[in-house]
Amino acid sequence: MGNEKFMARVRELRESRKLSQEALADKVGVTKSGVAMWETRGVVPRKETLEKICDVLGTTTDYLLGIGEVDVANAKINSIQRGLSKLGEKDLERAEGILRLAFTEAFGGE
Repeated sequence: MGNEKFMARVRELRESRKLSQEALADKVGVTKSGVAMWETRGVVPRKETLEKICDVLGTTTDYLLGIGEVDVANAKINSIQRGLSKLGEKDLERAEGILRLAFTEAFGGE
């Protein structure tokens, strides 16, 4: 059998978000049978797909793989980091400026 923690945690998080296997598959960009394989056989997908699953389910790869307990704050930070890592230098500088402005307005300083 595959990764049993992965199997259980994908199903648990999917159900807690009231997503069907088909809905999760659509959001991640895979087939429903792919989701079924994760949940019944513990088949762990490739890194890119695993990251998409984490984004949709609001968790971390470590948690899904059974390496640690869920930390929603870290999951959100990881999701933001993955998004930022896909930006070019110019867009990354723009994003940094936007974040600085948002933090200044929200928290009154850096």
